[in-house]
Amino acid sequence: MKLLVLAGSQPRHRYVVERLASRFDDVTIVVMNREGMMPSPPDEVSVRDRRLFVRHFELREASEAAHFGAEVSGSRLHGMASLVVQPNQLNDMETARFVEAAKPDICLVFGTDLIKDPVLSRLPQLTFNVHLGLSPWYRGSATLFWPFYFMEPQCAGATIHRLVKAVDHGDIAFQSSPLLRSGMGIHDVGCSTVVTLYSQLEEMLALIDLGRDLGFARQRSSGRIFRVRDFRPVHLRVNYEIFEDRMVDAWLSGELGGQVPSLVQLSHE
Repeated sequence: MKLLVLAGSQPRHRYVVERLASRFDDVTIVVMNREGMMPSPPDEVSVRDRRLFVRHFELREASEAAHFGAEVSGSRLHGMASLVVQPNQLNDMETARFVEAAKPDICLVFGTDLIKDPVLSRLPQLTFNVHLGLSPWYRGSATLFWPFYFMEPQCAGATIHRLVKAVDHGDIAFQSSPLLRSGMGIHDVGCSTVVTLYSQLEEMLALIDLGRDLGFARQRSSGRIFRVRDFRPVHLRVNYEIFEDRMVDAWLSGELGGQVPSLVQLSHE
C-alpha cells in the first residue's frame, strides 16, 4: 500500500506524519509550511484582549510541546520521498507532478490549505481529509476552538471524511472525540483529540490494506463553516475570563448541560 500524506508543519501534524512514516513502509510526504505557533495579535486589539491572545497561544505552544515535543524532536522524514512547500506552492504544477509520480493508493490530507487543481485531480480515489472538528457541526478553521466559545467542550473531536471540493463536506469514515477529564484546558483537549484520532486512523488504514470496504456516512446537515477571519481575540474572553480555562470541569459537573454528539463509528462492510 502506497500512502501519500499532505500535511501541515505544526507539532500536531508532525506527530501524525511521523507515526505514519514509522508504521507504514511506503509513505510519501508533502509538508506545507504553516504559520508559527506564536502569531502576533492584531494591531487594533485592546490591551485586555491582547493579553488573552498572547496567553492563548503561549498555552497552545506549551501544551503541544508537552504532548508532542519529544515525539517530533528527531524527524523520521530523512531518507523518505518528501517535498516541503510554502502555501502558495501547495497547488502548483511542481507539487502536482510530485504527487503524480508517487502513484499513491491512499492519500491523507491533514492541516494544509484547501487542495485544488492541478493537485486535486491527481489524488487517488481513496483520499481522506483528516479534520480536527466534528462535521457537520464544526467545519472550516479553528474547529477545536469554537466548541469552547459556544460552551460545548464535549463537541470537540475529529472527523475523517472523503476529500471533496466543498469544505469538510465529504462522506464520513469515522469520528472520534477525546475522553474529557477534570482539569483539562482547551489545549489539553486539542492535543488529546489528535492522539485519540491517530489510533483510529491507523486502524482505518489497516482495514483498507486488508481489502475491506469502509462504511461511509453521508453528511445530511449543512452545519456551520468557520473561516479564519471569523476569529477575533475578544472571543477568548468566554474560555479564559468566564471559565478560567476550566470549561471541561464545568461540563463534567453538569453546570453547562448539553448532549454528547452521536459520532460515526469506524466500521467495514
